[in-house]
Amino acid sequence: MKGLSLRNYPLVLADIRGSEVAAKMMAALPAQLRNDLETGVVVPSGWYPVAWKRELHQAGRKVTGEPRLARLMGNEMTKRDLNGVYRAVIRIASPAMVISASARIFSRYLRPGRMSVIEQGEGFARVLFENCYDFDENMWNDVLGGCEAALELTGSKVVRIRLEEGGQDGDTTTIAMGSWTDEKRNTRPPSSAGQKPG
Repeated sequence: MKGLSLRNYPLVLADIRGSEVAAKMMAALPAQLRNDLETGVVVPSGWYPVAWKRELHQAGRKVTGEPRLARLMGNEMTKRDLNGVYRAVIRIASPAMVISASARIFSRYLRPGRMSVIEQGEGFARVLFENCYDFDENMWNDVLGGCEAALELTGSKVVRIRLEEGGQDGDTTTIAMGSWTDEKRNTRPPSSAGQKPG
């Protein structure tokens, strides 16, 4: 996992829940991870164990008492990343384009993870995540929150992401279904989107 995600976690948590909560989260981390974050050993371009991100989510959930914090954090962190160098592009891109691009770049941030689009139509897409080792429920919620953020930044409304398979502690493979209203084209997902064939 890229170090950028690890370094940004306490910064984003401080922004949305306050510096005191972020400090408590840091104090709840294993000593080595806390020290490496505080002393700059973790660098944005470096590669680190997924377990370290898992520890951050666990500590954040513990000090806030929020079961869905990982999903919120995934959403907020992705929005901040994409609002940087990609801002001009993503605001004119269609949701379908963003999903296709996400599938291509997913493995650049998580090795050996892979994301692929297995079905796509007007206002919906089904994606497969594979080789996501050391994931727990929080990590999957982080990924789903990131997917929501990417779609929301295109101007899409009524964005919904739900799990169809996997997404629990220890799962390395997960299938997720996303649906949205594309405001640029004034289209809505069909009522049958996401329903499994009978």
